[in-house]
Amino acid sequence: VAGIVAALEAARRGYAVTIYEAGTEIGGQLRLAAKIPGKEDYGRALAGFRNQLDELGVDIRLGHAVSLDALVRENFDEVVVSTGIKARDFDIPGADDPRVVGYTSILDGSVVAGPSVVVIGGGGIGHDVALFLAKGEAGSEPSVETFERHWGIKGARHLAPARRKVTMLKRSTGSFG
Repeated sequence: VAGIVAALEAARRGYAVTIYEAGTEIGGQLRLAAKIPGKEDYGRALAGFRNQLDELGVDIRLGHAVSLDALVRENFDEVVVSTGIKARDFDIPGADDPRVVGYTSILDGSVVAGPSVVVIGGGGIGHDVALFLAKGEAGSEPSVETFERHWGIKGARHLAPARRKVTMLKRSTGSFG
């Protein structure tokens, strides 16, 4: 999102701006976070950013990882590097097992988890992934609005049963307290 905000500010100041995005969509971690139950508003924020970029005429090149050759060829005046984050690898026995996948593969849908999952990491991302896995992938349950319309109830909370058995492990060398 830092790159998007930088692009918006530069475009508002009158610069011609080009965004290179290696993936098929902009938004990086925000796009993934929008898939977490209860964080759907992140997707609406990202749609708002996309609308602003379009209104300001920002050139967005999806599916294009930037290269030094491209930067030289385009002869840009300035370059802002905002590459997002890469999830860290972990060095534990069994990490090379094909059933061990990173959270981005789960959240972006490139890997569908089985009925029993262990999430290593008890922090914010670990919690979000565990919730995603337990509640089901985005779109698998009706929205609260759809549920309210169907049943004619306002202020309803629809709690679906867990889709999977999910166990969280804290990844730490310290003791549990």
